Amino acid sequence: MNGEIGNIENGGMGVSPMHFRAGKNGRLWLIATVALIFSLTAHAQDQKKEEKPEVPRVMSVTPFSVIRGQTTVLQIKGMNLSEATAVRIESASGPVVGTIKSKVKIEPNKKGVVPKGGNSQVAVEILVPLDGTADSLSLVIDTPIGETPPKPLMVFAVGSVTQEKEPNGGFREAQEIELGKPVRGTIEDVTDVDVFKFRGKAGERIVAEIVAARRGSALDSLLTLYSEKGNTIASNDDSEAGADSILKVKLPADGVYYLSLSDAQGMGSAAHCYLLTLRNAESTTRPAFKDAP
Repeated sequence: MNGEIGNIENGGMGVSPMHFRAGKNGRLWLIATVALIFSLTAHAQDQKKEEKPEVPRVMSVTPFSVIRGQTTVLQIKGMNLSEATAVRIESASGPVVGTIKSKVKIEPNKKGVVPKGGNSQVAVEILVPLDGTADSLSLVIDTPIGETPPKPLMVFAVGSVTQEKEPNGGFREAQEIELGKPVRGTIEDVTDVDVFKFRGKAGERIVAEIVAARRGSALDSLLTLYSEKGNTIASNDDSEAGADSILKVKLPADGVYYLSLSDAQGMGSAAHCYLLTLRNAESTTRPAFKDAP
């Protein structure tokens, strides 16, 4: 065959150079494709190994204040708390015992969206000693994937706050309160309005302030001040404190005044808790919520 291999023109029986090149290229393409698939699979597995679960964190605590000597069950919502193993509560007076009563995982909705308040809820029972002196607590929840950043809680001595009481939904049922003494309450449902009354003097400057949203409460407060005859004097929805209302007013006359509190969005639930303080604007008394974040 004169030294030619597979040349058809010379009667050879082998594969033509063109077919040989096509077959070789095909094999090379197959090898490259397989190598790429293995590379992508390995990269995906490495990424999966590197992915870490979101650090657990507390988003809200209801209520966000407790009374010394009283047992309180805190409803704590946040991210990745459903496997909580322990709760640690510290104060300037020493540790406070906390017991986990229940743990619940909150599933995403049909669209896969996690609820605004978090994907889990933990109920914790605590009892702050009656003889304690600290005015705040620091709460940390331990989980298998880590601990939550500290969450502050406010502490009050017995008798230092007024508890909001129903019925107080109108002028006739208004609950009398004192200037300088905080009120702890809750807008319990969509129809709930809490009305308070106090006596004031002409020219007196008063400040009514709500602490709620800045402590994780669901309440978007709306404060309105009325005269004894039911006329609107002033109102405040949002303030420099965000969704928490701050109403600053110079009283026009001596007499009784009514202060109403509701949710600006027409909502209400156990999570719509608040702390209301009514004080003289010129008072040097430190507000109980001065350190509220």
